[in-house]
Amino acid sequence: MTAANTLEHALPFFIHHQEISNVHLEAAEQLLGSEKPFTIFSLWDCSLADEKAGRLFQSILSCPSIVAIYLRDVPLGEGASAALAEVVGSTHLHSLHLEFCSLDPEKTKILAEAIKAHHAMVGRREEAEADADDSPIHVTKVRDMELRELNLSNNPIGDAGAEALAGALVGTQLSSIKLDDCDLGGAGVLSICQQIMKDPTQSKHLQALSLNHNKQIDAAGMSGIAALMRACPNLRLLSLVNCNITDTMLRMLKQPLKDHPSEIKIDLGANPITEAAFPALNEAISGAQRLRLVVVDHPRDDTKRLAIQAMLGTMATLVPFDKPTEPFPGLICEETESQN
Repeated sequence: MTAANTLEHALPFFIHHQEISNVHLEAAEQLLGSEKPFTIFSLWDCSLADEKAGRLFQSILSCPSIVAIYLRDVPLGEGASAALAEVVGSTHLHSLHLEFCSLDPEKTKILAEAIKAHHAMVGRREEAEADADDSPIHVTKVRDMELRELNLSNNPIGDAGAEALAGALVGTQLSSIKLDDCDLGGAGVLSICQQIMKDPTQSKHLQALSLNHNKQIDAAGMSGIAALMRACPNLRLLSLVNCNITDTMLRMLKQPLKDHPSEIKIDLGANPITEAAFPALNEAISGAQRLRLVVVDHPRDDTKRLAIQAMLGTMATLVPFDKPTEPFPGLICEETESQN
């Protein structure tokens, strides 16, 4: 059974809305050390002291069936970050979600090294399987155990953290990267995009990239995003909500959007895009090979809204300023279907 199928039949171990006590630690060690095939380890809104983090995260190592770690509203100190990094580097995780975990640039660097260790571990196992059996099935099974989803949203990782993270992407097969509200500027976005583009393995697998609420993305960052669209033929979802994208920056996406070979959804909501940029967007939409949807904000004036909608056509959707767009999915391998 692949990691993706394992998540479909998930058995979660979770502690939510608690201050982690010795009782919780003992329960975690007992349950995760049992023969129950837990697949998800989840902590939400928990207070976790560094001295207890190592013990709690080490308990994950006693449950090899876990393929997903979800942490939300769990502030991680340096000790907790190091303990978690050890787990990431030595387990076959499929999904790693660390939201609102107080990851700063230094802690992100620790995590980046753990992702490198994780990838190296998968590579060593792949080599061992290949030596034992020439069948490609073994290699496929090993690669199914590699990290595919990474969500570090709502952490102040900054450009320095993004640059460290970019270095950890070498040779990976991430299909979904979510870095919403991470204090990223143009330099951080550009470093991540450039690293993905340099790596044929990663650029082939990337299907979803979300950079919402990073308001410092500049023209350099947008040039990286435009180049990324050209380098990632299977990119299906690009979310750039509230990124302070201007008309000039939007025009950088015109040609990549027209040339992109895969069905794609782009969310550009809550950006200061004016009507002056819509002709270029309309040209890109009309020339796109397989555009699924472009989402932009619509003006409150009904007459103007209808005129803009007519200009953009049926493949673009105007969303009210005060209405949130649909949630960004995790892994979207089956989120869309071919519309040839």
